[in-house]
Amino acid sequence: MVDFEKNYIASFFEKNAKGTEAKIQLIDALRKFYLKHGVEAYIQTQKNSLEIKKTIIKKETNIYEKFFSKILSIKIGDLIEMGEHSNISKIELSSLDALSNECFGDQLEALKALDVYRNSLRKTLKLEQRDALFVLGEKIAIKYFKKSLDNPSEKRFNGVEIDELKRLCEKYKKFNYPHLIERITFNVITKALDLKNIDNITFSRNYIKLIQSQLQKAFKKFIPNEVYLVGFTNYLLRDNFNQALKIIINGIISLVGKNCENIKIFINFYDGGDIVIGTKKYKKPEIVVDNQRMSFYPIYTIINQYNSLENSYKNRCNDIENLNSELMKKRKSVTKLKSIIEDDRYSLEKIDKDSQSSASELRDLRNEYQELQKNQKSVMNKSKKGEFEEQIIALKEKIKKWSLDDSELLSMKNRLSSDLEKSMIKYEEIKKDIVAISSNIDRESEKLNDTSDALLELEKKVSSIREGIKDAILKFRI
Repeated sequence: MVDFEKNYIASFFEKNAKGTEAKIQLIDALRKFYLKHGVEAYIQTQKNSLEIKKTIIKKETNIYEKFFSKILSIKIGDLIEMGEHSNISKIELSSLDALSNECFGDQLEALKALDVYRNSLRKTLKLEQRDALFVLGEKIAIKYFKKSLDNPSEKRFNGVEIDELKRLCEKYKKFNYPHLIERITFNVITKALDLKNIDNITFSRNYIKLIQSQLQKAFKKFIPNEVYLVGFTNYLLRDNFNQALKIIINGIISLVGKNCENIKIFINFYDGGDIVIGTKKYKKPEIVVDNQRMSFYPIYTIINQYNSLENSYKNRCNDIENLNSELMKKRKSVTKLKSIIEDDRYSLEKIDKDSQSSASELRDLRNEYQELQKNQKSVMNKSKKGEFEEQIIALKEKIKKWSLDDSELLSMKNRLSSDLEKSMIKYEEIKKDIVAISSNIDRESEKLNDTSDALLELEKKVSSIREGIKDAILKFRI
C-alpha cells in the first residue's frame, strides 16, 4: 500500500508537474478513494509531492483493515500460538507490528494500530462477536467463547461464563465496586433522572439502564469486547444492586424530609390504582408499611419526627461532650488548687516553727542583754566597763536583727494565710461546680437515653418505610 501511494503520486508529478488543475483533480480523487475505504485524508501539495495525513473513520471497514486481513490470511499459521487452555490462543504484538511496517510503513502509528489488528484478526480467524480479544502485555490474547447457554444466569450475563465473570471481578477489584455503583447511582438520580423533577414512569423505564450504561462507560477502555463488557457490568450490578437501591431510597427520603413537591407526587403515585401506558394497562403497587398503605403525608410526618429527634440527639450528645470537657477542666483546677493548698499549709507550718524558734532566741538575747547591763553597773574598773559596753552594743545589734527576722516571718505568715484562705474558698467553689456539672451530665445522659430509645423506635418505622418504597419501585416495571 505504501509502494502504491509513492509510485502513483511520483508518476503523476512526472507527467503533470505544471498542471495545477490536474493536481486538484488528483487530490480530490485521492480524498474520495480514501473516504470510500473508511479513511479521511487531509492532503497538502508540496513542490514535487503530496503530504497526506489520514484518520480512520470506519474502524471495522477501512482500507488498512482490508490490506492487513489479506496479509494475515497468508501469515496467520506462523504467527498464532496456543495458550494454556484449549479456548485461548495468542499472537505477539511485535509480529503484528512487523507486518504493519511491511504493509504501511509507519502510517499506522497514528491510526490506532490495535483497532486494525483486532478487526483484521476477527475477520481472518472468523471470530464471533462473543469471542474476546485482549491485549496482555506484549501479546494479543484470543479467547473463544464456549457456546453453552443452558444456565439461565449465563443468559442474564450475556452468555459469559460465571467463572470468567469472577475472574474479571478479581482483576478489577481495585475499583471498589460498591462505592463505584453508589457514585454512579447518585449521579443518575441527581442529574439524568433528577428526583426533584422526574416522573415515576420515566424513572422506572430508565434507572437500571442508565446505571448499566454508566458502568459500561467506566469499564469500556478495560474491556473493549462488547459481549464481555455487558455481561460483566450486569454481573456487577446484580451483586451490588442493593447498594444502588440504598442510594435511590436515600435520595427519596432526603427529599421527603424537605417536603419536595415532586417527591410528594412521586410517592402518591404508588396508590394501588390502574394506569394505562400506550395500549397497556398496569397495576400500580402500593407503599405498604407494617401492613398499612401509606401516602406522602404520613411518611412525611414520620420522617420529620425522625429528623427532628435525630437533631435533638446530636445536640444532646454535643452538650454532654461540652459538659464533660468543662468537668475535666474543673477537675484539673481542683487538683492544681489542692497542690497549692498543701504547699501553703506546709509553708505555714514551717513559718510557725521558725517563729517559735525566733521568739525563743529573742527571749534568750534579751535576758543576756539585761544580765550584761547589771554586770556593767556593778563593775567600777573603766577598762572592764568598756568591755561590757562593747558586748552590750553587739548584743543590741543581734537583738535588732532577730526582731526584723521575726517581723518578716510574721508578715509572710499573714500573706500566706490570706492566700490559703482564698485558695480554700476557690477550691470549695470549684468542688460545687463539679457536683453541679456532674449532676447536669447525669440528667442530660438520662434524657439522651430516652431520646435514643425514641429514635430507635422511629428508626424501625423509617426502615419499614424505606422497604415499602423499595418494594413499590421494584414492583412497578414497564
